[in-house]
Amino acid sequence: MKKREKRQKEQKNTFREKMAESLDTSKEVILDSAKLTFVGNRELVVENYKSISEYNDNKIIIEANPSPISVSGEGLTIKGLARELLYITGKIKALEFKKEG
Repeated sequence: MKKREKRQKEQKNTFREKMAESLDTSKEVILDSAKLTFVGNRELVVENYKSISEYNDNKIIIEANPSPISVSGEGLTIKGLARELLYITGKIKALEFKKEG
């Protein structure tokens, strides 16, 4: 049953991707996915995130679609926080997309 649900979700995402392309709109809006924008290794802007599950000066874990995002580094600070926009500064050393469930 889980394989079937996963396949249906993938098909739904594929349909949404095609729809976003045909409508010439932002995929992250249609797919409800996070959009990451880096400025070197010192700034990261995350749009369309859900929540923050861990936060310290060496690691920030962000709940987002399609999977949680782990940001590792030194002196990490959340400089800006809005409903769907997160602004992180510090020395970013690694970014990892965690596996779902």
